[in-house]
Amino acid sequence: MNNKTNTKPLPIIICLLASGIACVISILQGVDFGVFVRRFALTALVFYLLGVIVRVVIDRTFKIDMEETLQQQEQEMMESSETEGAVEDLSDIEASLSDEDEESETESTDEF
Repeated sequence: MNNKTNTKPLPIIICLLASGIACVISILQGVDFGVFVRRFALTALVFYLLGVIVRVVIDRTFKIDMEETLQQQEQEMMESSETEGAVEDLSDIEASLSDEDEESETESTDEF
């Protein structure tokens, strides 16, 4: 089972969306070019870092989830194998009992 999430492009997507919104707001406000560039650079930097933090949190969360899921599956497999072992033991006991019954029946028919 390899359910790996693709979170690598997440920081750049967040950065581009925030920077695009900041650019549109700056254009609508009619700010000078210097202010526009500073807003854009600051917005890009801040939201890229926030995107990296979000990606790390998501990756760790899914890693922990994956580990817990694998542990649960292993535990279920162990329980099912123990149950199967018990069923096999019962089958062996039933088989030996039926063999004994057949032997006792043949012995009783030989006596007559």
